[in-house]
Amino acid sequence: MVQHHYNFQFIADEDSFWYFEIFVLIFKLTLTGLFCIIARDSPFQTVLAFFVCALYAMLLLRHTPYLVESADLLALTTSFVLALTLLAGYVLTATKAFLNHPGQEKELEASTAAMDTFLIVINSFPFAIFLWNCVKRAVHKAKSGETKIIPVQNQELSIQQRAQESWMIQ
Repeated sequence: MVQHHYNFQFIADEDSFWYFEIFVLIFKLTLTGLFCIIARDSPFQTVLAFFVCALYAMLLLRHTPYLVESADLLALTTSFVLALTLLAGYVLTATKAFLNHPGQEKELEASTAAMDTFLIVINSFPFAIFLWNCVKRAVHKAKSGETKIIPVQNQELSIQQRAQESWMIQ
């Protein structure tokens, strides 16, 4: 009943994973709200956030809840990159604490520059995957000459078809 009534919320998920959006919302709430309260401004906060992101990435990897593989890959990549970004933030904080002494300015600057480059590169992966899927979808549509309209006879079936067609072709 709930799934049928609020189906627009779950169109990107497979039928057996209709509840997965609850996990996504809890994950987002944990990262944005709970970690503002827990261990404020301490390294423990960053480490705990890293473990939450890693756990969520493992959950995505294990269950692959989305309708198409490209959506699963994009969600997994963004979660993994977020976990690596948090880990890099922790490492950068620790590096600044250890190298913040007179005479070690060059080492601190070099390690900060290397970390900046690393963060830019890893955070570009989800964007590159998204662009690759968009190009793949456009090429597929151009080859097939796809301009069909799905009739709305069985609403549940047509929503799933629209979700599959709106995402990238596998």
